[in-house]
Amino acid sequence: MEIHPAQLGQSKSLLSKYLFIGAVALMLTGSSILLLSENTAQAGLSSVTGFLTLSKAEAPLNIVESPESESSSDTENPPESEPVSGFLNLSENQEEEITEEQAIPQDIFPGTPKNLVLLILDGAGWNYFSEQNTPNMLSISRNGFVLENMRVHLPETASSHSTIFTGLFDKRYDWAASLQILSSRNDTIMDSARASNMTVLAVLPNGDSSQLLNKTDAALFDRDNGYYYLDSNLHIGNISSKLNITITSANNLSSYSGSNPYTEKNKWVKDSLISILENRPDKFILLANMPGTDSAAHQGFSDYLPALRETDLFVGQLYNAMKRLGVFNDTVLIITSDHGMDRSRYGNGVHSDLYNDKTLNVPFIAVGPGIPIKSSSELSHNDDIFPSIAKLLNISRPANVSGSPIPSLFNNSTILYIINSSSSYISGNVSTRIWIRNTGLPRNATLCLNISTIGYSGNSCLNFTASEESEVEFIWQPTGSGIYETKSILYNKTFSSLFTLGNISDMGVSKIYTTRDSENPNKLIVKAVITNYGAFIESGLGAKITVGNQTREYGPYSTNVTIQKTVSSTWTLAPGWYNISAEVTNYTNFQNDANHNNNIRHIITYLS
Repeated sequence: MEIHPAQLGQSKSLLSKYLFIGAVALMLTGSSILLLSENTAQAGLSSVTGFLTLSKAEAPLNIVESPESESSSDTENPPESEPVSGFLNLSENQEEEITEEQAIPQDIFPGTPKNLVLLILDGAGWNYFSEQNTPNMLSISRNGFVLENMRVHLPETASSHSTIFTGLFDKRYDWAASLQILSSRNDTIMDSARASNMTVLAVLPNGDSSQLLNKTDAALFDRDNGYYYLDSNLHIGNISSKLNITITSANNLSSYSGSNPYTEKNKWVKDSLISILENRPDKFILLANMPGTDSAAHQGFSDYLPALRETDLFVGQLYNAMKRLGVFNDTVLIITSDHGMDRSRYGNGVHSDLYNDKTLNVPFIAVGPGIPIKSSSELSHNDDIFPSIAKLLNISRPANVSGSPIPSLFNNSTILYIINSSSSYISGNVSTRIWIRNTGLPRNATLCLNISTIGYSGNSCLNFTASEESEVEFIWQPTGSGIYETKSILYNKTFSSLFTLGNISDMGVSKIYTTRDSENPNKLIVKAVITNYGAFIESGLGAKITVGNQTREYGPYSTNVTIQKTVSSTWTLAPGWYNISAEVTNYTNFQNDANHNNNIRHIITYLS
């Protein structure tokens, strides 16, 4: 149902018949309006406010996030907005004043794209890109297309590689299941390229797998994925003798013996790529990852930015070599990442947070023939990369993928998308603000907001006129201290975030990960990480782990859980697919827990 300004206050929630929408309650006191609207006016920004109350749900909600859900944290500074001065007030659009001279691209690449270099920078978060940290990559981005709102669905290497190469994401799959999906499908980006008579080459010192290597015609990789000693390996298939000699000669990682192994590995990747491009086949896809930033961060977050700066230097050198060799005559370079990075409480780099911009927001830079020179804040995910490449190179893509081509990469049509969302607590109410960008002419649109916490939920939709940049504000009354999930929905895209109010208790299983025993292929090691997200120390906790139809109980443990505790278990199983769950037990404060949804976690794995 469409909600028009005259109907506000009469509409019913999709989730609850008790939902009330409107700004009338705010208009009763001028101070409320002022408190919610102190920001300075911004030209070209339209705004609209609605009031929303939460009603009690009949049963606790079991939130299942859509594969297209987007995540965000409330840590970024939102743009300033025009004050809201009345009931559903839309401000007048103003012409934007251009105060700075527009930059002229340094490089223009005419021609038709038929080849691809896909460079995945392990752990390079877009939030850290700046003129200080990544001047070369930002310079490259000004010669092509940059997407400022590319997100990974799951910030983990194997899952992201599988998602990028298949165009398919399923949040239930762990790394082993993701690799099995990659192996079992015959319609990955590598398969589509080979079906179009393209040679598939790879340089993958970390994040490689036999499932991926078997789909290439030739690859350089590091079987150990380590840094204690540098040693590369070679996979050779059906390639020309000239290219065979080139790749065999580049199998020389052991000769890179500098003082910093992270730098040396990235340097080897850069040198190997240039050697291959010097003797490149006529039609090819070249896949590569630079692992140094991720590995440096895991050793200590203080090493992360220096490693990112060195990576940026190597990418700049690769770009210049590609220009010198004439590669851009028919080849597109795409730079992206498998996940971002954040600093843990212990001082090392981590990237498991599903509601953290620093771990989810990754670069997406495309440059070369057929690539528009522009930037976009359109919301996209890493399962959109393969469909975009397939459309760009005119190769086949499967119909049953979760991703789709990035619209702003291919056209200039009117596109509306959410830039960011933020919630703040003011005088008994919560203000949730959503910022929306419009790349075309002003148009009417409808934005919906879903809010849920334990036992309560609410839903509201507001019509607004989308100018170049718009702000939509929902005012709602919280039910008390707790964790609230907000989902902003614009067309078929959902932007989710978590808002924590007050001191809370919150124990959950933050992650389940599995490892294998190299000496016994039937052994599966399952590790469940119990995390204390709340403000209070918990003790006497236990865990219940289920693999297939077998369940084991662990604990209670005498040690307090102030931050995290990992529970490990070993299972001997036959090869196949397994459902795994881990649950927090002996949790005496469960009734007061602010987020019951994370008390148990499920994944699917594959034991080969």
